Amino acid sequence: MSHTCYSETISLSSGNVKLKYIKTPASNIKILSFSRENQKNDTRKTVTNSGWYGMNGSWFDINGDGHIMNLAYNNGVRQGAILSDADVPLSNDGKVDGFINSVGKSLIYYRHGQVMCDSGVSAADYRCTDSNWAQGGIGLYLCNTNGYQKFINDGEGQYNSGVAYRSALVVNINTNTAYLITAWNEVTVKNFRLAIMDNFSISEGDPDIWKGILLDGGGSTQLYGSDVHVSSERKIPQMIALANN
Repeated sequence: MSHTCYSETISLSSGNVKLKYIKTPASNIKILSFSRENQKNDTRKTVTNSGWYGMNGSWFDINGDGHIMNLAYNNGVRQGAILSDADVPLSNDGKVDGFINSVGKSLIYYRHGQVMCDSGVSAADYRCTDSNWAQGGIGLYLCNTNGYQKFINDGEGQYNSGVAYRSALVVNINTNTAYLITAWNEVTVKNFRLAIMDNFSISEGDPDIWKGILLDGGGSTQLYGSDVHVSSERKIPQMIALANN
């Protein structure tokens, strides 16, 4: 078994955060488009019924053509909902569906045997096309002083209020380990971030070895491992899968 499952309840002064997560080597991550897998545009599945262990990934156009709103690549191939580059719609910032980060400006990627995370990544470049995998989202800035404000800036003020189920991809760049993390009770992002920091004993100002991005949440939050399960009936176009169980 190439992954380990955890369920933890983190007690904060503002209430409890119920975390379920999967730990796996970063080399074991596969960014997966169901359209690519099935060779049919706008193919959506739940994580539970996907045939893979893993969790949900990018934000997406839920009521339209299903295009994803974050960078998402596997072995240099865009993992969007629309197969042909020529058919991908344009936004004011360029082509969507994996070509750009419309929600957040951070990217976690695994390249040349090392997992890394960069901020200020708006569009696909070598970190997407010349990496084993790459996933975009809103940076959580776990080790950074004033990290929550940096999250707000990264997401341009989105998702800094309200409660919902939450999803995040967190990595430790020293150990090349990935953590697929969900909050399966409705919490603010601020408390989700604090719970992740508490769980891994991270403090703002620590050496910057813990990196994380917020992913689509709410009804999209889904996690499936050998011993953890957070289910949803919402079908999604793209997930973060485990290449090997």
